[in-house]
Amino acid sequence: MASSTDLHFATRVGGKGGVMRAHYLLFSLLISFPLAAQQEDAQSDGAYGLVLEEIIVTATRRERSIMEVPLAVSAYGAEQLELSGVTDIRELMRIAPSLTLNTGQGETVGATARIRGIGTNSDNPGFEPAVGLYVDGVYRNRAGVGYNELGAIERVEILRGPQGTLFGRNASAGVVSIITAAPDTEPSGYGDISVGSYDSTRIEAGASGGDAASGISLRLDSVWHKRDGFLEDPNYDRTFNDRDRLFVRGQLMYEPNPDTTVRLIADYTSREEECCAAVGLVRGPTADIIQGISLLQTRNPGIVGIAFDPYDRKATVSAGSGYYQGMDETGVSVEINTSTGLGRVTSITAIRDWQTERGMDIDFSVVDIGERPHGESATGFETFTQEIRINGEAGAVDWLVGAFYANEDLDYTDVLEFGVGYSPYANAIGGATANAVGAGFAQLGAGAAAFEWGAQQLAMGAAGYAAGLAPFLPPGFAVPQPTATLPPFPAFPFSPWTSYEQYSGGAFYGNGSRDDFEQNSESWALFTHNSIAMANDFELTVGLRYTSESKSIDANLQSTDQVCRPFSGQVLGYFQSMQAYLGGLQAYAGGVNQYLQQLNGFVQQATQAIPNPIAQAAITNGAAAVAAGYQELLPNLAGLAQGGQALLVNPDVNAGIGTMTAFACIPFVDPSLDGRYSGSQDENEISGTVRLSRQVGDYLVYGGYARGYKAGGFNMDRTGLISPILTLLTTGRANVPGVHEWAFQPETVDAFDLGAKFEFENRRAMMDVNLFYEKFDGFQLTTFTGLAFEALNIPEVTSQGVEIEARGVVIGGVEIYGGVTYADVKYGEGPEYGVRSGQRMTHAPEWTGVVGATMRFPIGALEGAFHVDARYTSEHNTGSDLDIEKQQDAFTVVNARLMLTRPGSPRWTIDLWARNLLDEEYFITAFDAPLQGSGTGPGSTQTFNAFLGSPREYGVSVRYEF
Repeated sequence: MASSTDLHFATRVGGKGGVMRAHYLLFSLLISFPLAAQQEDAQSDGAYGLVLEEIIVTATRRERSIMEVPLAVSAYGAEQLELSGVTDIRELMRIAPSLTLNTGQGETVGATARIRGIGTNSDNPGFEPAVGLYVDGVYRNRAGVGYNELGAIERVEILRGPQGTLFGRNASAGVVSIITAAPDTEPSGYGDISVGSYDSTRIEAGASGGDAASGISLRLDSVWHKRDGFLEDPNYDRTFNDRDRLFVRGQLMYEPNPDTTVRLIADYTSREEECCAAVGLVRGPTADIIQGISLLQTRNPGIVGIAFDPYDRKATVSAGSGYYQGMDETGVSVEINTSTGLGRVTSITAIRDWQTERGMDIDFSVVDIGERPHGESATGFETFTQEIRINGEAGAVDWLVGAFYANEDLDYTDVLEFGVGYSPYANAIGGATANAVGAGFAQLGAGAAAFEWGAQQLAMGAAGYAAGLAPFLPPGFAVPQPTATLPPFPAFPFSPWTSYEQYSGGAFYGNGSRDDFEQNSESWALFTHNSIAMANDFELTVGLRYTSESKSIDANLQSTDQVCRPFSGQVLGYFQSMQAYLGGLQAYAGGVNQYLQQLNGFVQQATQAIPNPIAQAAITNGAAAVAAGYQELLPNLAGLAQGGQALLVNPDVNAGIGTMTAFACIPFVDPSLDGRYSGSQDENEISGTVRLSRQVGDYLVYGGYARGYKAGGFNMDRTGLISPILTLLTTGRANVPGVHEWAFQPETVDAFDLGAKFEFENRRAMMDVNLFYEKFDGFQLTTFTGLAFEALNIPEVTSQGVEIEARGVVIGGVEIYGGVTYADVKYGEGPEYGVRSGQRMTHAPEWTGVVGATMRFPIGALEGAFHVDARYTSEHNTGSDLDIEKQQDAFTVVNARLMLTRPGSPRWTIDLWARNLLDEEYFITAFDAPLQGSGTGPGSTQTFNAFLGSPREYGVSVRYEF
């Protein structure tokens, strides 16, 4: 294809043996499902059947049993979602082994979805997700846009691997498709109230009904959820990572005739939350500075600068800051399905508006180093999408053709300000660094002073020599004088240290940056997906897609920083003066050599002109003494020059100067990057798929190839530009920043898979096995260095492995399910990959597995049920730079639910539930604490923070349905 670019139920699995036991247990459970089904008598147990419910999916845009679809697809119905307690998209991980959903700085902007270990990790809105999210056929722009309540759901389908010939938008890693419960003319309704730990209250309600005669039905669903946070501030009475959200969805269904349906959906979501705070994970030396400053500022001996017992769940935040995230989202879509003489026509038109505001303490400490002020940083998407599909049958061909158009306006504002604590913090680090660096320059200065004294003594001796000879010389003779002057040594001006403010004449506090970005994306595509029935129950599937993407960006970067330019100017001035001093030493040496040549010539001429032996001896001996002194001085001069040059190129010195300058010119507010930037990027791509499958009785075998694509774009972050100030200091030449430094290229993938689906004992058990290999070119990655966000196109990333999913009825009333994914996800190898060469991908555990069981049993006229499920995740690194401090050990999360139900209509249910029943401790992502050190492993000065997984939660729910 061508492209162009214009059940391991333990809280901790320790050691290799424990991991293998977990893998063996999960694998054994999966294999046992169909075996148990085959060994049991095919008879029902009372009212409970021995047949699994058939799952009908629309993953191929046709209604088919999931066991007949030759794709790696998983589907979960409303009942399984309810039993597992899945109420928002993030909780889908409980039942889908290949899917991970993580959050970073916030759920609205920092969410990442991954399938088979592949996803786009970024808080930056300029990056599109590798896993596409659809709700009722409508694409959601970013993973965080969809991190909301689900309401009433009919089913969730997860397609693994690249998708493009079935869905409107390209997805390089897979698709999560959510199909909500549709209106029905039959009156029905429900109400659900849950109360739980952390003062959680969740109320969900819905109703549906209509008029069969007119073909009009309506449905309304709503959710309100409020909960305290599970991270406590140890210094102030407040919590973080709470819940406060409202969701409403209204629908109208119109069926004028049996061949036509019109479905209108309108939804609204609102969130006002404090998320996401982080805890201290690894203590670096700067933590002591933060603790000291907090003591000085508060005079409170009990103040906690940074809490470093992560699972004590204490998050330190400066008094006037927090982690506010407010979001409002509205959307309207119209889906029309109608049968024509040509085929079945589907049109989905949607308009969506998503706006979020946030504020955050960017340093995750009690000292007010810096923040995004409350509500001033904002992201907004206004999106229009139109998808049209026509599908039908022509003989042995089940064909589909479609077109897709999307227009997205993205507005992004990022505001950062220095806090009142930045000055003492920066001066403490800058001062200590300057004094350490200054010691080397002071030693050089001492050598220069000694050299100057020697040079002065020699100059005085040369002058005395000339004065003593003058009375005895004939007319016209003059003793040469040394004219070379030694340049004054430039003292290091930053030691002893005073303050950034004094050096610059400016101030940090209250100043910062405001960066405004506007991006328009326009995408259109033509696609086709066709299944051809062949002899001997073979089926050939061929799909093709042409995509055109255009993006344009306009940005205005503004900084009010008062310190960077004058301070860096002094640093540059000192380096220039040192270079001038070294040049002066070289000039002085040249002057001395010239003087010695002149002196030698004078001696020859004078001894010839004056025949007096006594005078000749005085001339010769005096000149020799002066020359000997200078000859002895010159090696010292060379040593002084070499010492000065060595000091200027010393890595420790340069690192120290860099640290001093970095705290004056942090990339977030670097004023040399101010200005207006604009640019555009156009792409065209052909992708597609070819697959072959065969139905053999109750077994389906399939295999195929798919080419996937994800558009390039722009890294919407000031820190993605190369600083003119810092390049001038480090290379002597100032970089000219441009929008090209923000641009990143498309991501493509070539994927192969081979799979089989099995049904046993008339659908008493089902199993799906899939082998996969995916090779990504230009994989899009962002990484945070503690100072800046870097956007990279990784040349090659591969994901290969096996997926197994199974469900079965063991005996009447007892159903079990499980899944395991082995994914070997690695970066390519070579020097261009740096520390990532050949290493496992970020957030890509080798093994993930889920297992669950539901047991139903009668209690008189009522029904009881017990459900338990668990998800196992093997060890993995959570940082894009693969620092060892960011390695998360293997862990298992167990959930359980005990239910009592009155069957029939009306139906009521009372259930006790627990999430993370064993209170497993784990972190989602670890990261470099901003502005707090550097490095990894031995010798690291970096403080590391982490976003934690949710603790144990428990509660009771009451549900009424009619």
